[in-house]
Amino acid sequence: MTLELYFIILLILGVSYIIIGNYVYYKAMHALDVPLSLLPSEQFKHMREYRKMLEAKGEHPWFMFFLKNIKAILCFYVVLWIPFIILMILQKFR
Repeated sequence: MTLELYFIILLILGVSYIIIGNYVYYKAMHALDVPLSLLPSEQFKHMREYRKMLEAKGEHPWFMFFLKNIKAILCFYVVLWIPFIILMILQKFR
């Protein structure tokens, strides 16, 4: 796999994470009737509250997996960047 192809894959994964995350946060923000927050800690807090609210109602929307595992998905994505950065550094110093 070339470095450019790996970057494109990371880019597609990152864009999809951002789009789904913004969509779910928008729904959570309106369901909880809270103002927009720009701090990630507040956004994660709102997502947790929204997930608890959905579980209490017994609802299971298509994005429930994302809500339950939002931090794990983010950590997995960040870990995928490590080999890319290492390969970029190795390629620069060859």
